[in-house]
Amino acid sequence: MQNLELWTKMAPEDVIARAVDCFGPSGAGLRLVKRLPLEAHFDSPAGSVVVAARPDPEHHRTVVDVVSREMDRDVDRFRKQIVR
Repeated sequence: MQNLELWTKMAPEDVIARAVDCFGPSGAGLRLVKRLPLEAHFDSPAGSVVVAARPDPEHHRTVVDVVSREMDRDVDRFRKQIVR
């Protein structure tokens, strides 16, 4: 299990949209099992990922929490896409 807290200049909604692209059927092939405005849950027999984003207006950034099981390579690719 991997737990990450990341920071990005992207808007929270854009982070979730990027997560859907990265982990969903057209990306890593996981099934999107739950999507909220600032949260997305993905699952497959191979592993799972939960991405949650929240604004941090004090620091002018978005905080992104990622919890994954068996998806380290895909999580690393996602991290590189949102953290610049």
